Amino acid sequence: LLVCVRHKCLNLLSRQKMKDRVHHLLKADTSPSIAPLEAMIAEIDRETDKYEAILAYMDTELTPQTRKVLDLRFRQKLKYREIATELGISEVAVYKHLAQGIRKLKQKFNP
Repeated sequence: LLVCVRHKCLNLLSRQKMKDRVHHLLKADTSPSIAPLEAMIAEIDRETDKYEAILAYMDTELTPQTRKVLDLRFRQKLKYREIATELGISEVAVYKHLAQGIRKLKQKFNP
């Protein structure tokens, strides 16, 4: 849980830095094409909000084991065998947790 919180904080900080850089570039740019850049910023904000909603859903609705398996697979890019070894479960259990987590996320965010 501590690692998840740390990663979420680091992600939020990096997104904020990116937003600050984009806003700084927008201020420095005097060309009339600012409107498309503002649209891009709005799209980034929507994607950021969607990502945060997914993380919040994972924290509240998924089991701790499923959440941990998803984190190890998609954030740390570990293989099934490595996840199974680290958590002390079988590779089949890793597969089932991944399938369950992905299915729930799809049902919620991609109906």
